Amino acid sequence: MKQDVDGNVARSRRMQALAPIGILVYGVSQTFAAVDWVMTLEPTWFSTMFGVYWFAVSLTGFFSCLILLACGLQSMGRLKGAISREHYQDIGKLLFAFGVVFWAYIGYSQFMLIWYANIPIETGWFLPRQLGAWKWVSLLLIVGHFALPFVLLISRWTKRWRNLLAAIAFWMVLMMIVDVYWLVMPTLPPGVAHDAASLAQLTEDVNSGAVSVGWNLTIANFTAVIGMLGLLKAGTFAALWRCSLVPVSDPRLDESLAFENI
Repeated sequence: MKQDVDGNVARSRRMQALAPIGILVYGVSQTFAAVDWVMTLEPTWFSTMFGVYWFAVSLTGFFSCLILLACGLQSMGRLKGAISREHYQDIGKLLFAFGVVFWAYIGYSQFMLIWYANIPIETGWFLPRQLGAWKWVSLLLIVGHFALPFVLLISRWTKRWRNLLAAIAFWMVLMMIVDVYWLVMPTLPPGVAHDAASLAQLTEDVNSGAVSVGWNLTIANFTAVIGMLGLLKAGTFAALWRCSLVPVSDPRLDESLAFENI
């Protein structure tokens, strides 16, 4: 914003020098946040890949919201000449790479290593996510967070069609919300898995309602998400109203406007 006022190119060079440090700080702080806010809900469980998985979840939301924000601003008559199909295709590639493929790779790797090691303190975290209604949520994530968007986004044409890309991005935001709910809510009462005679018996106890796996979907789950998204949208647009949507003094603006995918 200051560069738009005084045109000082040194500001861009200074931000470029600080960017690698910012990436490192972001990676460390987000890993700590993922462990403190989510992993500690199951204090006996741990995964060295959880921070990376949370990173993939975050990128899913970021690139999806970026697409929705760009489409929303253009539908309001802004950024008409600043964002083209080339830019949408590029953001779509990032969503495909990080929000679909990378997310699935990390999720599968975490599950496969825990399944292969077969250590009770680790497998106990996945157990409630395979019981009761949670097994359908797990299947929804496999299909809705990976298989379906993979098929849709693998083509360059779906990434260049703005309305379709916006619909896919909206769907991915929903899948990210489901993913976070899937990470936080499922749980088994202490000792239940240890005392069960078999997986079949435990499954029967869950299906009969004798054992709870944390499935307590209420209206608060929806209103909380709507409230947080509302605050995010209000804060974002309040910030955008205070500045130019196009960095008019950025030294690489012409290069960005002329961007074309190979």
